[in-house]
Amino acid sequence: MTSGFVDIGGLDMYYQRHGSGAPLVLLHGAMGTIESCFSGLLSVLAENFEVIAIELQGHGHTRDIDRPLTYKGMARDTVALLDALGIKRARDPSRHHARRARGPCRVAFLDDRFVPIALEPDLECLCNT
Repeated sequence: MTSGFVDIGGLDMYYQRHGSGAPLVLLHGAMGTIESCFSGLLSVLAENFEVIAIELQGHGHTRDIDRPLTYKGMARDTVALLDALGIKRARDPSRHHARRARGPCRVAFLDDRFVPIALEPDLECLCNT
């Protein structure tokens, strides 16, 4: 496992990378962290994927900054982090829900039931077929 922070316009965004294979991005639910949402899944998923787990603004290791906390802002932060890590395409566990909602998307934010609650459809699709 490797971890670190990426400066995203003044936000020091925390991430962890586990395993190898096709990239798989995990986004926690509201008030969640990597540990609270994915601790039991990381090792299993890392057997087949390179798992990139992210802590969003004001969650876990990623401190809050003086700006509104919005889904659109978190989507943009996530895309910027993936760009900084050199990840151009990744699997999204919410893909089938996102297609039903509004078509392919690069980032889907999930609630604790893994249902998209906000999409950023104008960004390039990261979903693998």
